Amino acid sequence: MFDEKADGYEELTHDGKLRLYTRNGIFQARAYIGGRRYLTKSLKTRKLDDARAKAEYFWYEIQIKQDNDLPVRGKKLKDVIAEYLKLRKTQNQRGLKKSPDRRSQEYTSDQNLRQMERVSKFWLEYCGSRSVETIDNAVLTDFVAWRRDGEPSLGAVAICASRLMNAAEQLRTLPRYQPLAEQLETMSVKCRALVDADSVEFDLAA
Repeated sequence: MFDEKADGYEELTHDGKLRLYTRNGIFQARAYIGGRRYLTKSLKTRKLDDARAKAEYFWYEIQIKQDNDLPVRGKKLKDVIAEYLKLRKTQNQRGLKKSPDRRSQEYTSDQNLRQMERVSKFWLEYCGSRSVETIDNAVLTDFVAWRRDGEPSLGAVAICASRLMNAAEQLRTLPRYQPLAEQLETMSVKCRALVDADSVEFDLAA
């Protein structure tokens, strides 16, 4: 009978492209994604049945992304921020101009750019190395507490919400960044909800 706490277990499925194994008693999944590349994920369980189910979900999640020409490896927040700041710097350097249909193009002032760079530093320090898709409500909640310990400011979180939404709107114009735009919009909504919730608490305490 399989000892769920023992290492050395290995199971191959999907023609050997999905490997289920243990490391320090915890199940891991390793999937072949083509081009001699693999994607590994901790399944965070010691139970074989749970591990098998999570491994299958992991495998089909990869297949869906590949079938829809989506990136298999999630982008790190620091890369998203770098791309966004690069776009805003380009707008800042370009200045305010009129497009052929006489509508103003997107413009970023010197003041706005400085604020974006300042707020970005907090995000980079807190979770810049995390994949965007792993930044959930728990991470955002911890961010608020982390910011309070350093420099209490709900305004900073509100600014983050606004900047994330702006980034989502910018990226939505590029087809290959549609999924990323949706993730940024979700993060923005969560940040805004946290700010609104804390604002209510402050009102009640007043």
